[in-house]
Amino acid sequence: MLQAKPLNLDVLQLFIALMAFFPFVLFGMMRRPNLAMAGSIALYVVARHLDWNLSAYPDGRWYFNPFCWQLLFVLGAWLALSGAKAMRTIHALQKLSILRIAALLYLLFALTVTLAGKFPQLAAMMPEPVLEIFLPNDKENIAPYRVLHFLALAFLVSYLVPRDWRGFQWPALQPLMKCGEEWLPVFCAGVFLSFAGHFILITGPDSLAVQILVSIAGMAAMTGVAYYVSWSRRQDQKPALPRNPDEAATLVPTAHSQYEHGSIGWPDRSSQTSARQQSCSTDLPATMPRI
Repeated sequence: MLQAKPLNLDVLQLFIALMAFFPFVLFGMMRRPNLAMAGSIALYVVARHLDWNLSAYPDGRWYFNPFCWQLLFVLGAWLALSGAKAMRTIHALQKLSILRIAALLYLLFALTVTLAGKFPQLAAMMPEPVLEIFLPNDKENIAPYRVLHFLALAFLVSYLVPRDWRGFQWPALQPLMKCGEEWLPVFCAGVFLSFAGHFILITGPDSLAVQILVSIAGMAAMTGVAYYVSWSRRQDQKPALPRNPDEAATLVPTAHSQYEHGSIGWPDRSSQTSARQQSCSTDLPATMPRI
């Protein structure tokens, strides 16, 4: 089934394959994280050099090579599970202005090259060897400059947006954050919405207003899916309540729960003493003198 090439489901197909092997990655990350990261880098280099990939049905290969894209997956796990020492090293590097400037310049360079691939006027202004290196963009095997682009972007964003940033509480960002929390249902809904939006665009009027309206409607629908899934999960986590009062009355609580919730008071010391004396007086033989 994973050999098929479903339209717009390449990311989900890659995610299934990576999650199948993630327990082994996590096992290594919990014990030797640096060694596991080195193994991931080695697999990435070998897969690119030997052109490893999985075959697809009925022909072709996977659009996202799992042997190469696993590098980003493992890198995210390594950053998430890295200790305090590694975090202090990363924060120290982020304080170097020369590294922040280099990351920003590389992002601007990547933006220029990407735009040059779409606008011939801009491509004519750039050196031909540069375009031959970076265009066409290698997504299948995630070229090294794409990995560097990800690292530069994460380097700057994590520095400019700290974990305790107050902007995360802004109401305008809540829909975006909710879609990120429920990314899988949103992604699946977006696949079906893309077909609906494409159908509307090819059958309706070809205007910018229609394209903007379809985009806004699609984003609103995916946001609604995210909020519904989150609300449904909260409903499932609520404790089950009795269906009717008669059913609640038939539930006989244990003595411990009765005492705990106060339905039956704890016996006081005087009642316990009198009960013990009464029990002793009735159990003694009649020939023995009573004290």
